[in-house]
Amino acid sequence: MISLRWCTLALYVSLLPTFSVTSANQGHAGPADNTLVVGALTDPQTLDPASGTLGTDIPFLYPLYDRLIDFEPKTLELRPGLATSWSWSDNRRALQLKLRPGVKFHDGTSLDAAAVKTNIEHFKSLRKNFDLDGVTSVEVVDPQTVVLHLDKPNSTLPGLLAERAGMMLSPAGLEKYGKDFGQHPVGTGPFMLKELVAGKAVVYQKFPDYWNKGEPKLDLIEFRVIRNATSLVSALQSGQLDYAANLDPINLPVLQRNANLRVAVEPTIAFSIINLNSGTPPLNDARVRRAIAMSIDRQALANAAFGAAAKALPANLPVPPNYWPSTPALEKVFTYRPEEAKKLLAEAGYPDGITFSLCAPASAGTPLPAPKLVDIMREQMKPVGIKVESQQVASGAACVEMFNKKAMPTFMATWSGRPDPAITYAQVLSTKTAYNVGQTKFGEAEDVIAQLYATSDRGEQKKLIDKLNALWVEHVPMITLYYYVNAVAYNAKLAGEQPNLLGRPYVRTLYFKK
Repeated sequence: MISLRWCTLALYVSLLPTFSVTSANQGHAGPADNTLVVGALTDPQTLDPASGTLGTDIPFLYPLYDRLIDFEPKTLELRPGLATSWSWSDNRRALQLKLRPGVKFHDGTSLDAAAVKTNIEHFKSLRKNFDLDGVTSVEVVDPQTVVLHLDKPNSTLPGLLAERAGMMLSPAGLEKYGKDFGQHPVGTGPFMLKELVAGKAVVYQKFPDYWNKGEPKLDLIEFRVIRNATSLVSALQSGQLDYAANLDPINLPVLQRNANLRVAVEPTIAFSIINLNSGTPPLNDARVRRAIAMSIDRQALANAAFGAAAKALPANLPVPPNYWPSTPALEKVFTYRPEEAKKLLAEAGYPDGITFSLCAPASAGTPLPAPKLVDIMREQMKPVGIKVESQQVASGAACVEMFNKKAMPTFMATWSGRPDPAITYAQVLSTKTAYNVGQTKFGEAEDVIAQLYATSDRGEQKKLIDKLNALWVEHVPMITLYYYVNAVAYNAKLAGEQPNLLGRPYVRTLYFKK
């Protein structure tokens, strides 16, 4: 029997921890002084989008930064952002962006093509995220026109510019604060940072010179860190919070009875995963990875996490059913089949099974704490001959161990999806990405991704993604568990919400009705 250390955590986009009611301001402001108070399950790793890697940072970044390209929340179709238009060269190796005039950073400096060039170079230089590695140079044509030159065609680049890579930072701020920019962020978004109290609160104030006149409607936003899910619900009930997302659906009935709250279950393409270092034995054998995938009863796990009434679906692919990139024939390929999983382990040379040590921090997991999920999987895997052992680990340290040091074989997380689904496949199936920790070659995946990058035709993309879905279930680069159900509570006086399919809270558009 082989022993393998398996650490599990829950992320939100990428990683989802949990919280306790503490903040710089225990009271609640709300409509009286036009302050929105948001309950958050964690505080940000950093407020520099280029240096951060946690998906839980994204809701904290949205108020501060506009992106070069935006997306429609309900469909993820791309739309203008700081760039009013974009176009490809004939050989699709150059993307030209036309910038919105009159945009100011919070420090009063202007957004222009030179600032975009500085941002792209900053993003690439930190080597934390690799989305823009294919950009070989940035050409400043005139103050409002910039061209990104590529080493090869990449149709996902506009979608990447709707993510971290498209969040524009003040070059003057970068020069002033250097490596401390993450504590002193300067963007072009509708809100500026007012106060950052580590582990307690992040407070934003309205940016008076925001380019989109009439926005924002709020004066202040406070993200209040509450590391305990029960305390978070209590804070909603007592009126200390105006908004909270990723709630346990089991709490919806009691919240619905509160006349001061409005609750909703919002659609999302986010899903729970077990990240795998497929360069580490025995995970370097696809048969072992498939065996693990077959040893989990996903529907039972989803019901335990969200409650059967929430109707959360088991995840076999990195895209949910009824979303255009899905392949219906593969949507149920990994049903719970312990006997077949046991045979696969024997074929791979492990007739006596394997042992996993699952690192599950008590504070992690949404909505069900990770240790409880681990307990369920432990029982499910017993008939296969997989012995599950658990241990505690801090989420930040686990990220470093998994993605930087490549010293951790597994990592339980949440994938929040991407504006362009091709980005997900590329980030997981390509050999030189942060998420393919073992730099494993998954069949012909990279050749198919290259073809996918070369076309923007939806029909051609669908055929290629069907091939990638087949490679996904054959090679199992990561283990998908279940798709997320995003239960949200709003102050009944709030309006202006824009829930997005990525499941990321976007509170900058909210306002209190008169």
